[in-house]
Amino acid sequence: MVFTRFIVVLFKRLEQHHVFLYAGGLAFSLLLCIIPLIFIVFWLLGSFIDVNNIEEQVQNLIDAFIPYADYADYAKGVLLDRIEELIAGKNIAGIIGIGGLIFAASSFLASLRTVLNKVFEYEKPMNLLLSKLIDILLIFVIIVGFSVAMLVLPLLVLFRQLYYNIPFFRGIDFLPVDATFTIVASFLIVFIGFAFVYKIIPDKKISNRSALAGSFYASALWVMAKEFFGVYLYNFASYGQIYGTYALGIVICFWIYYTAIVFIVGAEIARLYEENAEIFRRYDQIFKIRKLNDWLDKH
Repeated sequence: MVFTRFIVVLFKRLEQHHVFLYAGGLAFSLLLCIIPLIFIVFWLLGSFIDVNNIEEQVQNLIDAFIPYADYADYAKGVLLDRIEELIAGKNIAGIIGIGGLIFAASSFLASLRTVLNKVFEYEKPMNLLLSKLIDILLIFVIIVGFSVAMLVLPLLVLFRQLYYNIPFFRGIDFLPVDATFTIVASFLIVFIGFAFVYKIIPDKKISNRSALAGSFYASALWVMAKEFFGVYLYNFASYGQIYGTYALGIVICFWIYYTAIVFIVGAEIARLYEENAEIFRRYDQIFKIRKLNDWLDKH
């Protein structure tokens, strides 16, 4: 009964806060950030890492976020064909990327803050200058985090290879292990990213528990939908026949839009957890006061 009421309240909140409209705005803002972010990451990695290693990390990252073989292979082909060009012109790419990202990401972070403030019903906006300074700082945090993610992926791949080389597991079909590895890696990346945003971006701060709860459910929805969407693409969708070479772009746009929806759903769940925690804190305080009064009455 409690779970049913929770779901009903969640859907009411999503309707009140125009989830599809806000998700569309977030998706568009995020699309504007992707290209300059790629430029900056290649600029950073190209200064410290060999080109062959970068290509491997790009493939791992694509496998984590686009686990649909046909579309993932197409994305790899498009990016890998241009990696050497980007690395060769990394200084120019870095300058263009920084300028473009500061403009686009500042707008995206402002959109994130607006949506989260709406979800948490916080009506006291931060000072404009202060918010812009925080946005610029967060841009560099995101760049570093994205770069670290690309550096961490090789460790996960190495762990998987070590697992394969254990004599006890030789001769075993590792396809289920590969699928599980991809799911877990995707979940962890999305979980950490969502939790960070829920905790840091909104002007109204929420507890760590609420941020983690919202991030957990949003990440679970994201991973489940990723698998169902993969089945749909393989068995029912005909994007390739309709859109031809533009099919990948259509799929990516749709997926970013869905990710934005899931992000807002997670924020709504975080808010519900925060409200419930506040209620329990108040009841706990009332209970403590009653116990204190009872003790005083007895003495």
